[in-house]
Amino acid sequence: MPSSANRPALHHQCSWRASTSAVTDDELAAVTNLLFKRLSAEQLAEDFRPYTSAEIAAYRRPELADVPAVRYKVISELRRKGPPTKHEY
Repeated sequence: MPSSANRPALHHQCSWRASTSAVTDDELAAVTNLLFKRLSAEQLAEDFRPYTSAEIAAYRRPELADVPAVRYKVISELRRKGPPTKHEY
């Protein structure tokens, strides 16, 4: 995984949905950086470095082949740690 120093977090949920998109890594990096700068400019670190296409590629892959199994694993881990879940799955 790329270094997260001076970077806003990219949520895994967003990255795996992008893994099957026709959008290129370059395009997704450009859009991600644009959104951070336009919507979160005041919260960005002064030394913010825009995400590169290589970093975006690392977050996008591997593609999730078995979404229900991954969802089950995530929900099971959340239940084990104790935070309440809104819905029963």
